[in-house]
Amino acid sequence: MSITISQKQTEKAVQELATLDSAVQRMNSGNSERLRNEYEKLVEGLRRSEQERANDERLANPVLPDAILREAVPGSIRTAQHFMLFMKRIVEYVVITSGTLSPLEMYPKILDFDPSVMASLTMTLARPCLSPLVVARGNDQVAMTSRFEQRSDVAVIRNYGNLVLEMASVVPDGMVVFFTSYVYMESVIAVWYEQHVIDELMKSKLLFIETNDALETSVALEKYVDACDSGRGACLFSVARGKVSEGIDFSHHLGSRCVIMLGIPYVYTESRILRARLEYLRDQFGIKRVRENDFLTFDAMRHTAQCMGRALRGKTDYGLMIFADKRFSRQDKRGKLPRWMQEYLEPASTNLSIDEAVQLARRWLTLMAQPFTKSDQLGISLLTSDMLSAKAMKKFERVVEHVD
Repeated sequence: MSITISQKQTEKAVQELATLDSAVQRMNSGNSERLRNEYEKLVEGLRRSEQERANDERLANPVLPDAILREAVPGSIRTAQHFMLFMKRIVEYVVITSGTLSPLEMYPKILDFDPSVMASLTMTLARPCLSPLVVARGNDQVAMTSRFEQRSDVAVIRNYGNLVLEMASVVPDGMVVFFTSYVYMESVIAVWYEQHVIDELMKSKLLFIETNDALETSVALEKYVDACDSGRGACLFSVARGKVSEGIDFSHHLGSRCVIMLGIPYVYTESRILRARLEYLRDQFGIKRVRENDFLTFDAMRHTAQCMGRALRGKTDYGLMIFADKRFSRQDKRGKLPRWMQEYLEPASTNLSIDEAVQLARRWLTLMAQPFTKSDQLGISLLTSDMLSAKAMKKFERVVEHVD
C-alpha cells in the first residue's frame, strides 16, 4: 500500500493547522479574560468585606464559582495547546516501518536521507509458526526458474504444476499461488489445462483466479472465502504487485496455510515507468550509489516479501512459504528478505526438490495441528500487564538489532 502527497495537499494542511492554532488561541484568550474579570471582582469583594468587618458586619468569604473554575481554561483547550505544539514539531520526524521493509540500507539511498535510527526487529513467536522452503528443482531434477530464457520450457511449467498439485494435496483450507505477471500466469494456466494439471487440482481444491478486472477479482475473493469457510478448500491464483498481494488480509484458514511464489517477480525491464525511474536514480545519485541491478533485485525481493507476508497475519496463525525458483537458493537473493523470514529459513531447506518439500511440509503441518492455547504464549509472544511493566526496556533491547 502507498500514498502520494502533493505539494498542494501539504500547503493546504499547513493552512488548516494555522487556522486551528488561531481558533485555539482565541478561545484561550477569551477564557483567560473571563478569569481575569472574575479575579478582579474577587479582589474588590475582599476589599469591601474588610471595610464591612470594621463595622462588625460579617459576610461569608467570597468564593469563585465552580463553573468559572471549570470553564476558565478548560482541559480541552489545554490539551489542544499541547496538540498544536506536537503538530508543529511532527513534520520534523518521519517514521518508516513495515514487516517487509528490507534491505534497510537501500531506502536511505533511493530516498536520499540520513536516518537517525535504523533498527531491525525479530519476531517473538511461541512456536515455529512459519516454514520457508526453497524449491529449486522438480523430481526430474530440472531446475525451476522464471528466467526469461527458461520460463516457457514445458518441463519447467510441468514442475511448477506438480508443485502446486502436491502442496494442494497436503495443505488444508486455503492456498495462494503468486505468479510474476498476468501474462505469465495466463500462459502457464493454458499449458496446465493441456497437461490436465487444472483438472487434478480441482479434485483437491476449488480454483479462483485474480484478473485485471476489479469486479471479477472481488467476486473471486468472496467465493474463495466461502469455499474456505465451508471446509471445501480453495486455491487462489494471484499476481505479484496485484490487488491480492498488497491489499488483502488472509488470516488463519483463508489462505495463510500455504503461499507459493512461482519465480522472482522482476519488473518488465522495458517498462517506460521503470526506465524513467532508473534514469532519475542514475542522474540524481550516480551509478556507484544505486546500481541498476541492485535496484531491480531490491524491487523484486520487496514484492516477494510482500506476497509471502500473506502467510502470517497473527500470533496464532501459521503458514508455509514456498519460494519456487532456484535463484532463491543464492545468498544474494535470500539476504534481501526480511530478517524474520531469514531466521526460519534453514540452510537445509534452500535447495529442495518437490518431494523433499512435500515431506517437510507434511511433517510441519502435523506439528502445527497440535493444540495451542494462550497459556503457551504467555511470557513469549503474549504478555500480561505485569510482565509488560517489568523491565520493558530490557525485553525491547534483546529483540532490536541496530544497523550501522
